[in-house]
Amino acid sequence: MTPYRYRIHGLTLTSAMELPELAPAPAGDESDVLVEQGDVESRLAKVRDEGPCWMAGEGQFLLDIAEVARYRVSGGNHVRIQAAPGATPGDIRVFLLGSALGVLLHQRGLLALHAGAVEVDGQAVAFAGHSGAGKSTLVAHLRQRGHRLISDDLLTVSLDAQGQPWTQPSFARIKLWADALRHIPHREDMLARCHSRLDKFLLSAPDDYRDQPIPLKRLYILAENHEDDTVSLQPMTGLDAVKTLARETYKPRQIKAMGLEMDHFKLCSRTAGRIEMAVLRRPKKLTQMARVLDFLEATWKSHD
Repeated sequence: MTPYRYRIHGLTLTSAMELPELAPAPAGDESDVLVEQGDVESRLAKVRDEGPCWMAGEGQFLLDIAEVARYRVSGGNHVRIQAAPGATPGDIRVFLLGSALGVLLHQRGLLALHAGAVEVDGQAVAFAGHSGAGKSTLVAHLRQRGHRLISDDLLTVSLDAQGQPWTQPSFARIKLWADALRHIPHREDMLARCHSRLDKFLLSAPDDYRDQPIPLKRLYILAENHEDDTVSLQPMTGLDAVKTLARETYKPRQIKAMGLEMDHFKLCSRTAGRIEMAVLRRPKKLTQMARVLDFLEATWKSHD
């Protein structure tokens, strides 16, 4: 069978399985990553750290999701998948394009953040925070205001020769819970269930994808314990900014287990010194979203 070829995070994937979430790769592109199917061992030969469903060693990562699949990620260029009996293709792709791909990006020396981003005046503005903080919801509403989607949930950052941080698009879909979707205008044919066991959906944004890098300008951290109705930005610089980037990294524990912590810290430090970072405090009620969006757009206009 002829393999499928796709683009994501600036990389060309050659895949044995169809990945309909991704954009096709142009003909002639050299492959960066091979995704294949086959037997995957239950343990790595040399384990430096492990959790309930994963283990990692030098340049190696193993993810075992019960009733879905086992994934081995190695060398920053190879993912091997052993599907569980009866697993749905959609569930297998969720962990491939999330956890497995995030680890692979770390192996390639990129900064992978647990963040979403939109384009504002030709530059990327990103939003990070703990799971459930509202990153995807905020990104979806900004897109409704005309700001193109760059990435949702997993954002990659690389530095050019001058130290300028750049990000690459992931895929043109946003993960949203059903209650958040009720506040986003959409057609039913734009939705696909994210996981067979979750009331979470992928909202398609097919016109947003552009396979080109974009400079990263700002990163906002969504405040965890903000209950009042005020909207504000608290700037973040220096070591606080570096530590925050390290904390908001996608799957940070696995970085140390794979022996990548020193390179990762250097990348966080250099990135923090070149972008604007701040804590965003805002009301979490979706009925107050317009106020938050107005505040952000006014801030960007006044600063630029």
